[in-house]
Amino acid sequence: MFQLLELPTGLIKDANQHISAVEQLQKLVAAELDRLVLARQKAQEGLPIWEANLLEGQVKADLVGRLDTHKSFLESLQTYNTPGKLRNFRYSVDQVKAQTPVRALVSDVEALAEVVAAIQPSTAYLGIAVAVLPADHEWPREVQAIQKQQLALMRDSKNWRQPTLHASLSGTLENFKSEYIQAYLELHRRARLNAAEDDRKKKLMGDARHKQLTALAAIDFLPVADLHTWEKDLAQLRPCYAVGASDLREHPICPNCGYRPVEEPLKVPAQVTLDKMEETLGQLHADWTQALVANLSQEATQANIALMTEGQRKLIYGFLDAGALPDKVSYEFAETVKEALTGLERVAVPPEDILMALTQGGMPCTVQELLSRFRGFVEKRTEGKDPNKVRIVVEW
Repeated sequence: MFQLLELPTGLIKDANQHISAVEQLQKLVAAELDRLVLARQKAQEGLPIWEANLLEGQVKADLVGRLDTHKSFLESLQTYNTPGKLRNFRYSVDQVKAQTPVRALVSDVEALAEVVAAIQPSTAYLGIAVAVLPADHEWPREVQAIQKQQLALMRDSKNWRQPTLHASLSGTLENFKSEYIQAYLELHRRARLNAAEDDRKKKLMGDARHKQLTALAAIDFLPVADLHTWEKDLAQLRPCYAVGASDLREHPICPNCGYRPVEEPLKVPAQVTLDKMEETLGQLHADWTQALVANLSQEATQANIALMTEGQRKLIYGFLDAGALPDKVSYEFAETVKEALTGLERVAVPPEDILMALTQGGMPCTVQELLSRFRGFVEKRTEGKDPNKVRIVVEW
């Protein structure tokens, strides 16, 4: 088109014989206008990337202004739609040539827009990934640093039509994407149970010791809250063992369990917690068994047992002789033990109340003052109760 415009005299001279040249000019002008309108629209939008705009402020205003000036020039060419009108062509060759830099600017904006569109999926992916990982993780800080570098690179107009710009940006983004996937999978592995570990969890829930403790939970003085805490902690161990790197190529979050490390701070790996849960169940079982043996063996409780039926006494003494719970704790056994312990009074004490009582009056303090405070606290909590029948339980 611009080759035609730079020689208007030749066109005017042969206008009657070259109507097709005018048609060609108008076709080229229309195509150029279409390109310019699209380029201007993208420039006006600022070319958003990395949650920022590449074009903004005075830079954007100047660029849009130059495009608008070129647009006015192209629109003025639409009036020269006949050979006769072309004879009155008002632009000199120098004026036509003066438009060349703006035409190059259109190509620059188009090239930059293509790069932005090409890397947009990767930057969007990494933007989500940064928000998914914990704030103290090193990877998000590295991404934020490369984000600043890439924004600076793309804002420099000298780079807009560099043939290596896209490859350089996308290569770096792909490397960071791969690093994220590996970091995420490692955190996911630590936060979730695999198939074998999930089987262990299920076996713990169905463990005979757990069933025994559950059957005894109606006995008031036993620390049932500890059992409930154990059950809650075990239930929170979630299994997920079907995710791999390929599942995270398009979206940075596990499609199966939706694991977001930032929302699930991981102090201890799930596998370690599972091991601890197994130990805790054994300790709870031993503690409850010991507590029952100790309390059923006391003189006050023995007096209650003596008043029971022969069948009931047989259940209790069978347990005391064995020093172990029956394989299956029946409802009859649990109710018999509960009845034998009737009259024993459970007094629950939060640990923070003990701490407040021991420190009331100021610290440091003497041994005698500490003992006096503790004694006063216990007496106040058990006031009006038979000390021989009170059972204090600290509810951690």
